[in-house]
Amino acid sequence: MGQLEAIRQEAEGIVARYESRQAAMLPVLHLVQQQQGCISPEAEGWVAKLLEVSPAHVHEVTTFYTLFHRQPLGRYHVQVCANMSCWLQGSAQCLKQL
Repeated sequence: MGQLEAIRQEAEGIVARYESRQAAMLPVLHLVQQQQGCISPEAEGWVAKLLEVSPAHVHEVTTFYTLFHRQPLGRYHVQVCANMSCWLQGSAQCLKQL
C-alpha cells in the first residue's frame, strides 16, 4: 500500500482533470501499472476508493482491457494480434514461429 500512497497526489491530479472521478479510471490504472508493474487486487481496491466506485467495477475494467496486467510481465512482452484483418495477413503463422 505504501507504493500506492506515494502516487496518491499524482493520481488526484489526474482525477481533477475530469468531470467525474470515474472518468479518470483508465489514466489512473495506467499510472498504477506504471509504478507497480501490474495491477494487483490491492491496487484495484485502492483505485476503487480513490474514484469512489466499487472494487468489482475496477476489476471488470482491468480484466476487460488486455493492456492491463494482473501479474508482473517478464523482461519482454510480445503480443500477436488475433483479429480477422491480422489473421488474414498471417498472424497465425507469426504466432507459430514464436
